[in-house]
Amino acid sequence: MVQAVAAVSCAVLAFITAYFVLKSNNFPALALVIFFILCACIVGICINSIMMVVAPPKTNFPPSTSIEQSRLGVPLAVQDVYLERSEDPQIVYKRKLRIVVRNESEKAVIVCAASWQSRTGDITIQPLERYVWQNEGRRGWTHNSWQEENTEAHAHPGQVLRTWIGLHPLADEVEVRRHHVTKRLGTPIVPLKIDGRNTEQRIQL
Repeated sequence: MVQAVAAVSCAVLAFITAYFVLKSNNFPALALVIFFILCACIVGICINSIMMVVAPPKTNFPPSTSIEQSRLGVPLAVQDVYLERSEDPQIVYKRKLRIVVRNESEKAVIVCAASWQSRTGDITIQPLERYVWQNEGRRGWTHNSWQEENTEAHAHPGQVLRTWIGLHPLADEVEVRRHHVTKRLGTPIVPLKIDGRNTEQRIQL
């Protein structure tokens, strides 16, 4: 706005100056040419200044939808994270952190065995020898229907699958929820194959 006011002030001053030049100059034809040139320059400056105020430069914001993200190489979107308990003495991992994801890309994805990355302050885990995946079963994941575990899973567009990591034996729902809210559960690093190309996705939980 300051630029626009300054430009208009300069234009008024220029018109007043040109008027007195035309009135007192002995060469009216030359003065008239200079006057029109000066007017054209001032009008251009005014228009440019006003446009800069009215229409500031646009800012390009990053895409926010999951489909746009998938086109940038982020096909897996988290659907659920929860604690699974067991007191069965035959089960080694009494506390499992289940992670449910969906393939939100427009292409089939081969999901391979993940690795787990923890930072200082993340929830304490029990490392696994291998990380497995399960595709959802016929009744769907919302009905807790899952197929057998495998180190590699094929996920078609829209298909859901899950994996898990062992937590320390005293982990409870409150601890998991608090770490999840602050994104301090950890980061699974998931190798992917899309259209024959190898890539990976980091999912910070």
